[in-house]
Amino acid sequence: MYLEQLKDGTYVEEAEEVDEYILNFRSLADLALSPQESAKLIAEIRDTWQ
Repeated sequence: MYLEQLKDGTYVEEAEEVDEYILNFRSLADLALSPQESAKLIAEIRDTWQ
C-alpha cells in the first residue's frame, strides 16, 4: 500500500499494517456523507455566509 503525504510517500508492506489502514479507510468511508449530502451541506454553509 502506498500512502502519499504532503512532501513524500510511504510504502506499507506488512500485512497487519495494511489491514489496519484498510479498516481505518472503511470506517472513514462509512462516516462520509454521500456526494449529494456533501453538496447540500456545502450549500447550507455557503448560504450562512452570504
